[in-house]
Amino acid sequence: MRKPLFSPRRYLQTHPDQVVPPTAGKGRREWLMARGLCHYQCFDLSQLSPLQREAALQLKIRQWSPFSDTADYTAWHKGKAQVWIWDRAQQQQAQQTQALKPLPVLPESALRPPGNDGLHWVQTADGIEAQIWQKGVLRSSRWWASLPDEATWQRFLRSNGQSYQSLPEQLPAAVLLPKPWAKAQNRWHTLSLLWRQERLWVTLGLAVLLGVFVWEWLPITRWQEKIAALDNQIEQLSLDAEPVLTARTKVLAQKQELEALQALDIYPDQLKLLYEVAAKLPKDAILQEWQYEAGELKIKIQAESIDPREYVSLLQSIPLFQEVKPDTSKAGEIMLSMQVLPNKEF
Repeated sequence: MRKPLFSPRRYLQTHPDQVVPPTAGKGRREWLMARGLCHYQCFDLSQLSPLQREAALQLKIRQWSPFSDTADYTAWHKGKAQVWIWDRAQQQQAQQTQALKPLPVLPESALRPPGNDGLHWVQTADGIEAQIWQKGVLRSSRWWASLPDEATWQRFLRSNGQSYQSLPEQLPAAVLLPKPWAKAQNRWHTLSLLWRQERLWVTLGLAVLLGVFVWEWLPITRWQEKIAALDNQIEQLSLDAEPVLTARTKVLAQKQELEALQALDIYPDQLKLLYEVAAKLPKDAILQEWQYEAGELKIKIQAESIDPREYVSLLQSIPLFQEVKPDTSKAGEIMLSMQVLPNKEF
């Protein structure tokens, strides 16, 4: 990497309202976002054509970003997008506080030396970063303000398919590169890809006949417009589906809560109890009162002839009851109480 003639003057934003101004350098001014203010993710879009990757990436960033106004820095490597995002409003507010015009913005990690395949630790301006590299691509990255506890560290390793490695006792010294190792590709790169593809069509068309090329170019343009419209429609449908999926998740959660509440009622339904009692009573008996509360049932029966032992025996023969006993008894009436067995016991 060629070293610039003059080292850049870098403003480092470490917190939403805290900026470390440059102390040296005579080159151009740059704005660095500390790693703790950034989110990082690597997207594999190699299965898409180069002209489709940018639109697909922007859709993924909108779905992933927690910010209402998102700024991003993207470095491509063989169809894989290495993406840092941050809160654009916080970054612009901090620049205005420093009375600066808009400056080129870089994530801090893009200026830290890249690593070889495997796990690497990086000392950042506001904490530490664990990086996992694979074939020249920063496949995964996690930032902490200080060394994580053992459980958090194990979860990070397992989620990235890494074998166990102990936490470092000492971190490497923090070094900033003169230029970012991850060079962002802007819209001009996409336009250059488009131009190279169009130039190929022109070359092939001129080899046959210039007029045929012009005639065929019009349908191709309309086809590309339809593809772009279809991509926009797919993007909109994806955004529209998010509320439906969220509502479905809530309904399933409420269903589980309702089933859990129903499971708390361990006793048989009162309608079933009433049916069993009525089936056992003599034809001339009348059920005058019914009192039920949490497994305790009291009933009052009226009949011409009352034999407490007969009614106790009748109700005791019902598998739903136990401890049937008469509370009061007088001519033509009897009050009985009993325990209702839970569902699992009969």
